[in-house]
Amino acid sequence: MKEFILKHITITTLLFIIVVGLFLRFYNLGSNPPGMHADEADTGYTAYSLIKTGKDPYGNKWPLQFQGQANNFRAPLYTYSVIPSVMFFGLSPFSERLPSAIFGTLSIIAIFFLTKSLFKSEKIGLIAAFLFAINPWNILISRTGLEVGLSLFLTFLGVALFLYYSEKKDIKLIIISAFVFGLSFFSYHPAKIYVPLIIPVLLLYKYHFIKKRKKEFFIFLTIIGLFYVVMLNLAIFKNGAKEFDNVSIFDNTKAFENVNRDRHLTNASLGIASLFESKPIYYLQNIITGVVNPFSVNYLYLNGDSSLDKGLGKYGLYHIFELIFLLSGLYFLIKYKPKEVLLIAVLIFLSVIPGAITRTGYYTYRDIHLMPLIILIESFGAYHAFLYIKKNLSWWKYLLSIFVLLFFVFLSRFLYIYYFEYPVYSSPWWGSTQKEVFAYLKKNYQNDNRNIFVHGGSDWPVLYSFYSRIEPKKFQKSYQERTDKYIKIDNYIFGHIVDNENIFPARDLEKNSIFIIPGQYFKESMPVLVFRNQVSSSVETQLFITK
Repeated sequence: MKEFILKHITITTLLFIIVVGLFLRFYNLGSNPPGMHADEADTGYTAYSLIKTGKDPYGNKWPLQFQGQANNFRAPLYTYSVIPSVMFFGLSPFSERLPSAIFGTLSIIAIFFLTKSLFKSEKIGLIAAFLFAINPWNILISRTGLEVGLSLFLTFLGVALFLYYSEKKDIKLIIISAFVFGLSFFSYHPAKIYVPLIIPVLLLYKYHFIKKRKKEFFIFLTIIGLFYVVMLNLAIFKNGAKEFDNVSIFDNTKAFENVNRDRHLTNASLGIASLFESKPIYYLQNIITGVVNPFSVNYLYLNGDSSLDKGLGKYGLYHIFELIFLLSGLYFLIKYKPKEVLLIAVLIFLSVIPGAITRTGYYTYRDIHLMPLIILIESFGAYHAFLYIKKNLSWWKYLLSIFVLLFFVFLSRFLYIYYFEYPVYSSPWWGSTQKEVFAYLKKNYQNDNRNIFVHGGSDWPVLYSFYSRIEPKKFQKSYQERTDKYIKIDNYIFGHIVDNENIFPARDLEKNSIFIIPGQYFKESMPVLVFRNQVSSSVETQLFITK
């Protein structure tokens, strides 16, 4: 009877945590974040194009990797997951983000079972699920319609199933785990690096168990290997690695330039300087920097990512009170679970490798696999710190009351910042200018046949197509007829309308046309309208009509 009651309490508590996580991920999902990230728009419009034509906007039939608006290549799984929501709810920010919010909520369940299996404790599992449900980092990525949250879900569901297999000894669990890991290769580029690195670690962690079931683990590795071969084929022969080539630190030209510069900025002879300044040292220094930077207290617990499409800029990726749990978790794990703390430490180190080998370094998307691992440590620390305080301090209830008060203070501050302030001060990072421009043009120039020239990068045409729900066949035709400088969709001409940022006389441009131009380009005309940053008074974009 007691066991039944405890099980009922566990299920009820977990359901409550899931409901909390669901609310935090779905509330105002279509309007916060404000506007649309260009990659979100591209993903949503690609799903829309597949529904309408069976091809992506660039003319590829049901591909296994998607060409992005900047001619990079994205993993396909999230785009395909968006198709049902776009079919049911139409093309909108909400429908594009809906799968991400669902995967973020499902991840709460995966983390519960992973933690429960790792530490053999449902209570610690519930703590981990709760910390995950209210985690700022996961809430942010779950409300963004990109591949990141899906990759996190698949990777750690795969780990949870792997660990559960060692408990239940049911071959179905290890086969499902293999398929989940295999699918993760098609979820997000960092998973292609991270998952193959952690598989040997997990096998080593369960080595004595594996020795008795070699055939089952041969099947496990074979399934993963088949998925990986398909992914490698796309990466090597189908431009799938182009995204990595664009951001990799292993750029010999740049390395040569930096090393050559440093060899001459010294009082030492060239021979001596060459010993201390070389390409291997250059690469090693960049990798070490990339590995160490994500563990900054300022980044994790104080201010988070300064890029406002990836962080709040004024609140950490974790709540500051969790730092106590992290420190106590490290202490108690070393004391009670040395094997598990070693496993988590290795997984943490490997999680930052994808960011460490890219030029842009660490940020919340590429380091996403780090996020639940810190929560594992914190949940163990919170549980054992409570037991220790309760056993050794007679006034533990007062201490607990103070902590609960601080918990609500910091949590309420996060909720206020994210749901009330963030939609305002982050709007320029989420394409608010483009959204405002298109809304104004639609209202005032919808039936105007004049050419509308829009100066800007590849973000503009895909955002226009998303907001205007341009028929995909029309976009596909426009893309095929594009030139090096511009793409024309309806009477909109997107591209590099002017060659540089000099001030151009209006007479040098097409007569009686509408121009959307950043900055003060024209000498002879006053702008019809200035679209300004909602927070700053600096000019973002101006609308001119030439005579």
